[in-house]
Amino acid sequence: MLKNNLIKGLCFLIFSFGARASMDSANVDVNVNVNEMVEMGGLTIPYLNISDNEVKGGVDVEATGSFCVYSNVYRDLGAPYPQFRLGATSANGNGSFISQNGNYQVEYTVLYGLGANPTGFNPLVEEGLPSLITMQNIPSSTCGNNLADNITLKIKISGYILPTVPAGSYSDYLMINITNF
Repeated sequence: MLKNNLIKGLCFLIFSFGARASMDSANVDVNVNVNEMVEMGGLTIPYLNISDNEVKGGVDVEATGSFCVYSNVYRDLGAPYPQFRLGATSANGNGSFISQNGNYQVEYTVLYGLGANPTGFNPLVEEGLPSLITMQNIPSSTCGNNLADNITLKIKISGYILPTVPAGSYSDYLMINITNF
């Protein structure tokens, strides 16, 4: 009997000891770094073909093209949407936008509007401080399809200068800059 009670007691002690877990805790730092990113996709500006009627009539000539900008940068923490800077540089310009044919030049204006069908446009300044834009974010995965375009550029030539410009093909390399700030 003593032997059975000893075995039962030993089993109980082993069971009790095995069922009791010691508690310990540790703190772990979880660091997540998300790189700043600005992406642009889908920009095309149609060729400006100026007809005789537009030259004689003094009518402004313009072409537009929309594209998508994705940004994950919130500099102003109170801003409801991401922010980025939009700028442009003309290869022929020196403080302005210039399209060139040999020694002949045509100055043009670059404007931007928010969305694929903006209600208004604002000028971009050549080689100046790029415009700060705060806009609703487009997911990176859909940036560049026509459904997600959130910026429209307008290239505009004043109808008043067209009658003074010799016939020919004028060109410029316009670089659009999208940057964090």
